[in-house]
Amino acid sequence: QITNLEDGYYVIQDKGTSSEGDSWSLGLLQVAGGSSVTVTPKLGIPSVQKKVKENSQYAGNGGYNDVADYSIGDAVSFKITGTLPDNLTKYDKYYYCLTDTLEAGFDGPNNTDIVVKVGSTTITADENCRINFDSATHKLIVSFEDIRSAVPGVSSSDIITVTYDAKLNSNTVIGLNGNGSKVQLEYSNDPNEAYSPNTGDVTTDKPTGVSQTPEDKVVVFTYQLDVT
Repeated sequence: QITNLEDGYYVIQDKGTSSEGDSWSLGLLQVAGGSSVTVTPKLGIPSVQKKVKENSQYAGNGGYNDVADYSIGDAVSFKITGTLPDNLTKYDKYYYCLTDTLEAGFDGPNNTDIVVKVGSTTITADENCRINFDSATHKLIVSFEDIRSAVPGVSSSDIITVTYDAKLNSNTVIGLNGNGSKVQLEYSNDPNEAYSPNTGDVTTDKPTGVSQTPEDKVVVFTYQLDVT
């Protein structure tokens, strides 16, 4: 709450934080007659979630879960779901980057087999949106320099989905520790920044003001039977 101010116009710049990340809000107030004004900043924090599809019959969430059991050589289906912030329209340009990391027990997907959608729109990789699995780092990156220009008409209610298959290989960890896979989202957090990416070149641009979500991890288990 703001009190005891002179008449006039004031610009309020507020940074909100939570356990899921942080972002800046943008506000303009008119204070008349020295009256008090309560400011409620609109915190624009997106989220991300990763799931693995079970190879048996599960009722909930379309068969997707946080853990699954597979055999070596099986293709394992993964699904990443990302949201956009409520205050998306406050940004002229909005950076959005998903980084998905597979442990050594998985062979990474072919780039042509990675399906990326924003709402119902299927995304084709170009200079504005990079879709690439790097076998050296074992990371899958889906990076929008500006998701607002990549998908004209995109709104805060649109869901970003990434689906792909990865095969369990001979490096698979057998037993209790399992084989992990995790995703993290990096996103624009400051609508005041004059961010102007060049979406037509090969360089990946991103703003100075970015935040990251916590990592979300799933685990795939496999087992062996020793007999004499």
